[in-house]
Amino acid sequence: PTATTDSPTSAAPTASPTAPPTASPTAVPTAAPTTVPTTSPTAAPNAVPTAAPTSPSPTTASPTTASPTSSPTVSVSTATTSSVTFSSIDISSFGSASFDATFRADYISQMAAAAGVSASAVAIISIAAGSVTVSSVTYFSSAASAAIFASTLDTNPSSVFTSGTFSTYGTVISISLTAEGTQSPTSSPTKAPTTASPTAVPTTVP
Repeated sequence: PTATTDSPTSAAPTASPTAPPTASPTAVPTAAPTTVPTTSPTAAPNAVPTAAPTSPSPTTASPTTASPTSSPTVSVSTATTSSVTFSSIDISSFGSASFDATFRADYISQMAAAAGVSASAVAIISIAAGSVTVSSVTYFSSAASAAIFASTLDTNPSSVFTSGTFSTYGTVISISLTAEGTQSPTSSPTKAPTTASPTAVPTTVP
């Protein structure tokens, strides 16, 4: 007899999925965020910016230094040297500082007026006994003027000393000598200039 196969069998489906899903996420969540900022914020800025500091200049201008005047120079002139004797003056009178100062001032004034020069051009060299003999020098810018003055002193010295004071000093005798090319100094220079500092140190104002 012919053999027959069995009817094909049908396997029943499985009752459930082969693997159940996982109960929770496979990875652990990251750490919770912090509740406060990790760094405190900076302080609030000023409402109005401060003014930039200023430095005012000193009250005075920068000190300046003025140049001194020139050094004394020497000019060449003609000088008349005189020895004038007053017969009625006693040398002891010059022991009085007041008499000495007055006599010198009057003598220079009279000589300068007669010579036509300034008082600074007349210098007393010495005052000596015999009765009193005054040696002096008078400077001139020209030889002609010096010669005229020397002649006047030698021939008529009383005409030079005309003030009332000299009328009491007795007879006046004079011997003069004129020399050309004499050096006479000019006036001394002025004092050294000063340098002024500023009146105050500048302050810084905020």
